[in-house]
Amino acid sequence: MTPEPTIISQSADSETDKNNLKIFILGVLGIGISAISAYALSLFLQSPKFAFLLAWMCSVAVFASFILLQSVFVKGGWKLTLMIFLQGLSPAAVFYRYIYPDVSWPVVGGIIAFTLLLIASSIKGRSILSNSLNIKFSFIAKSVVPLAVAGALIFSSAAAYVFYFEKGGFSRELGLSLISKALASAEPVLHLWFPETSFGQTPEVFFENLARTQFEKISFSEASVNFSVQDFKALPKEEQEKIISEAGAKIREAVESGYGAIRDDEPVSNAAFGILERWVKDVELKLGGAFGALVAILGFLALRGIFALFHWLITLLAFLVYRFLLVTGFAAVILETRRREFVLLP
Repeated sequence: MTPEPTIISQSADSETDKNNLKIFILGVLGIGISAISAYALSLFLQSPKFAFLLAWMCSVAVFASFILLQSVFVKGGWKLTLMIFLQGLSPAAVFYRYIYPDVSWPVVGGIIAFTLLLIASSIKGRSILSNSLNIKFSFIAKSVVPLAVAGALIFSSAAAYVFYFEKGGFSRELGLSLISKALASAEPVLHLWFPETSFGQTPEVFFENLARTQFEKISFSEASVNFSVQDFKALPKEEQEKIISEAGAKIREAVESGYGAIRDDEPVSNAAFGILERWVKDVELKLGGAFGALVAILGFLALRGIFALFHWLITLLAFLVYRFLLVTGFAAVILETRRREFVLLP
């Protein structure tokens, strides 16, 4: 069984910081974790691999849980604010090229928003704790974690906007790679209905395989003549291939009429990227400079929705660390009166 933390009944200790060394350690760790999350983001922007994306998301989660812990442990308002302020500025050390010698105002604005939201979240958490009779960790987390995560995502969205749109970091090769990986991950779903198709095939083979699956599995009616699977299979092989080729050409013609010409010497994944690229350029011409900002905002909203699903996990991580620190004696629960308790770093 996990040992319970020692509760000092009717303690004469006031709710003030007792150990500045432990507070300093928390502050240094917070700065380090913040810088690591910014570094993971920079790696992902330069080389959008899943491993870098996962590292960034995990580091943001750990950092948000650490902000929650600091809100619980640090009592001095000015100390907490100074710690959080430095942690909010630490990404500037990683993205210094975006600030000096040429200032990128979206990144500067992102760092400012990040810092202010971190300070607001920690102060709010500390205020809730100081006005509570009991330490309700999950209740405090509901006020701290969403703001801390939102601050990190605002900065990340601003950095991505500058990298991809202002500095031209988004190349055609990068786009092709992302689309190819996305379509490759979707192929198992495609194979449920069209087992012989692949986004790596040429357009001719791809559309013919679509048509072949339709002929082999689905009965259809053309004009007033019913044509079944059995009828198709009864035809000579050469006739079957001719029908499939003509049907594939018609499917391709229908796609091209809606989305533009498709090259024969490239895989379907490249054609899909070309269609998306033309659509993006068309929208960009209509929206002008607002297009990049719109993409950044949509990216922020999408990421915020994803992280919202894991707020409970961030809270759980912080709570496990909190309990560990209590058990090891790094922190202690103090019972100020018969009713009210608080946490100190003795």
